[in-house]
Amino acid sequence: MNSRDIQILRKKFIYISVFSLFITMLCIGSAIFFSSYVSMRRAVSVSLTELVENEGSPADTDSSKENGKIKPDGIHVHSLTEAFRGQYNKYKHYYSVRFDSGGNVLSVKTDDEDSTASQYAEEIFSNVRQSGHYGDYYYKSKVYDDGSKLICFLDCSAEMIALTRLLYSIIVIYLAGLLISYLLMRALSLRAIQPEIENVKRQKEFITNASHELKTPLAVIRANTELEQMLYGEDEWNQSTINQIDRMSALIQNLVIISRESEREDKSELEEIDFSAAVRESALSFASVARQEGRSLEINVPSGIRMLADSSKIRQLTTLLVDNAVKYCDEGGKIEVTAGQIKNGRGAALTVSNSYAEGADVDYSRFFERFYRQDSSHNIDKGGYGIGLSLAESICSQYGGDIRAQWKDGVISFICQLF
Repeated sequence: MNSRDIQILRKKFIYISVFSLFITMLCIGSAIFFSSYVSMRRAVSVSLTELVENEGSPADTDSSKENGKIKPDGIHVHSLTEAFRGQYNKYKHYYSVRFDSGGNVLSVKTDDEDSTASQYAEEIFSNVRQSGHYGDYYYKSKVYDDGSKLICFLDCSAEMIALTRLLYSIIVIYLAGLLISYLLMRALSLRAIQPEIENVKRQKEFITNASHELKTPLAVIRANTELEQMLYGEDEWNQSTINQIDRMSALIQNLVIISRESEREDKSELEEIDFSAAVRESALSFASVARQEGRSLEINVPSGIRMLADSSKIRQLTTLLVDNAVKYCDEGGKIEVTAGQIKNGRGAALTVSNSYAEGADVDYSRFFERFYRQDSSHNIDKGGYGIGLSLAESICSQYGGDIRAQWKDGVISFICQLF
């Protein structure tokens, strides 16, 4: 894992943490709001039920009827009793309307002389629902045996305002909490991953220093072995030593390349290259090797594909994929290299395919793991180290792209996208 991967992991951690907090706070805020709403509705339901049971008047209001006023139109206006005010003090107004079976208003009881009780009641008279709300007023009705109907109302505007304020408060606290949490997680996560970033730097330094130090003993071993060949002649033992030195030198060089391939290219320092030419020339260099191995190489790369890139990196990517295809292509099989322009001419795609009949049950997700090879015995006959595809993935990552492997109808394809 390089420093860029650690930064990506850090961002994922922050986003997942903030999203988890988002869901948690959403559930808590919703629970608070809806519990308040349900409590309000329950209190309204209890109040309306009592009004209906008391024929549209609050409980214990019989004594208050003496103080009641009668309007000229027959509307009875009652002052709420102290008991009613104590139990329902959060409701500003109440009123009830009694209709006959024909829908004519018989009487209106209210604590508000300016109420529009008759108007509201007439508008919902034909409503089949026994309870509900009309604007900020909640109502409940009762039908009598003689066909008459009583509709009782409670003004809940104050409660609706309180619920609205509660909702706004929850939203403000919610957004402020998310913002503060994001800033805290961003600051703390940076401190948390700092040791890992330092470890990555030390790993790179170690690989660079170790590769430099290993070159000296390998050079001495090679010199001694070549001297032995000059003095005593070449045999299978000293030739095997030379081969292993070459293999070790190549492995060290690849490790150095891996340590340097960790950061994305700075596009400000790149120039537009002929992507088609770089891919075609790199692939053509394997034509003779493919023929010697009994494979056919087909290159279908149209001219004119261009992008901002380092030409050497594109050649290296092509070389890695074609070399892998030659090594693992079936006997007498075909290797195909194709390319195309993508993303409105700002990027390019490269696909390298080869015949691979035994690929149906292969775990392709592991192909890009460093030092992983499908041959679990790690037989070196094919000359691979298990890091070629890892290097290819690193190059694609530098250009903000990706690489994936897919198998279909006996052919495995490695598809790269570069931006």
